[in-house]
Amino acid sequence: MKYIEKQFNKKYVFIGKVFNARNDEVKLINNKIVNREVIEHCGGACGIAINKNDEIYFVKQYRYALEEELYEIPAGKLEKNENPLDCIRREFLEEAGVKAKTINYLGEYYPSPGISNEKIFIYYTDDFESVENKLDENEFLDVEIIKLSRVLEMIDSGIIKDMKSVVAILKYNRLKKY
Repeated sequence: MKYIEKQFNKKYVFIGKVFNARNDEVKLINNKIVNREVIEHCGGACGIAINKNDEIYFVKQYRYALEEELYEIPAGKLEKNENPLDCIRREFLEEAGVKAKTINYLGEYYPSPGISNEKIFIYYTDDFESVENKLDENEFLDVEIIKLSRVLEMIDSGIIKDMKSVVAILKYNRLKKY
């Protein structure tokens, strides 16, 4: 790595429940000092639950920051020291009513590497039992089960905009084609 930036001052400007924000001073390879704004996030896990009819379980929920409802695959943030596999197992059950028997790893991705250290771990299951979901007290969403072919059309037309969902579905679709 020849373009490493060396941190020499780290200043927290916000400490929150979901993320922290810092303003760091770093030295570039040309010895100039610049500021880097960084969002610290504990990361999360998301997963595709796809049944034998090639239908994917989605949650449709209102996202306050965007002021719109989004189609998303089940997902959640990691609790402190939580294994991502345990996180997605919990989220499958809570949000979609999916009790996974086996869960397969699809990869680890960075949703916004220019400003955040957040990592999203992506999984899928095609071996599960449908049960009643167990939403958190302040969680409101609808579960929709949509055919994979329709999901791909929804991505192409911009109906599905959530990046973690798009990446997971395209990766899963590519994997299953080969």
